[in-house]
Amino acid sequence: MTTQLQYGMGGDRPYSLYYQHSGKTPIASILLAGLAGVAAGIVLAFAYAYVDAYCPYAKIRVFAALLFGVGVGWATAGIAKAGKVRSLAVVLALVGTATVVAYYFSWVFWIEAALERFVDNTSRLPSYSRLILNPLALFRYIQLFNANGYWSMSSSGTDAPSGVFLTLIWIGEAAAIFGGAFTVAYATARSNMFCESCNRWCNKAVTLRHVPVGDAAQARQALEAHDFAYLDSRGPNTNPAHFWSLDYEHCHFCNKLHALTIHDNKLNMDKKRNVKGKKIKTVIDRLLVEPDEIKAIRYPTPAPAPPDVQQS
Repeated sequence: MTTQLQYGMGGDRPYSLYYQHSGKTPIASILLAGLAGVAAGIVLAFAYAYVDAYCPYAKIRVFAALLFGVGVGWATAGIAKAGKVRSLAVVLALVGTATVVAYYFSWVFWIEAALERFVDNTSRLPSYSRLILNPLALFRYIQLFNANGYWSMSSSGTDAPSGVFLTLIWIGEAAAIFGGAFTVAYATARSNMFCESCNRWCNKAVTLRHVPVGDAAQARQALEAHDFAYLDSRGPNTNPAHFWSLDYEHCHFCNKLHALTIHDNKLNMDKKRNVKGKKIKTVIDRLLVEPDEIKAIRYPTPAPAPPDVQQS
């Protein structure tokens, strides 16, 4: 665990350019998030296994795999955040562990569900405990289905994928599960700043205003020197399809932690200016600023009026 960060720029306080989580990880919260994540993962694994075993539609199975991973990641990372775990590495490690356990159980439940379709006497089915405690037996059942295939890709039932093709399908499903879990966990862990002085999460960002797109390198150089005149020099935004948004986060309780983020927004708009899609890229990521600087950013200095023309 790292020491508590000190934010700000003035006096004797250590200087930090950008906000970062302090890395503090309460042990009780880690244990709670890990156990709750595993428990949620096992429940989701059971539901996913039976959907995957019985649903004949490939697109639904892929969606179920993605939803399975997202559910594990959301539950684990959400509980870790509620427990004030402010270390991205720890959150991702917790989610990874919970997802591995849930994925293993999904195979246990899937083998049981798949065998139910082919065995008349359910008493002959292997028990859950046998499959859970004997990974070798579980692997042999997986090999059995891999060699003979399982899902049919047509109504004839004679073209069920098997071997390498089925292995690739399973790898794709695993990628969807783990990808969904880590994507949601990363977003959850990064969604808010944490004020160490108040020992609480800050509110979500609000957009101060939009400015025309500029040079990203020049903007970073100017803003890191706390020269916010660069933003005013861009003038008012006139392009609704491509602009920079100035997003502001701060602690509402002590009013000591303030950060500015700039996003590059590209909107895909039709002729009626309805947004059909958007692409967002981060230009400045939570630059630490002072309250008076935020006032200057929120209310730009108006451009000087042109001199009066002397009448002859």
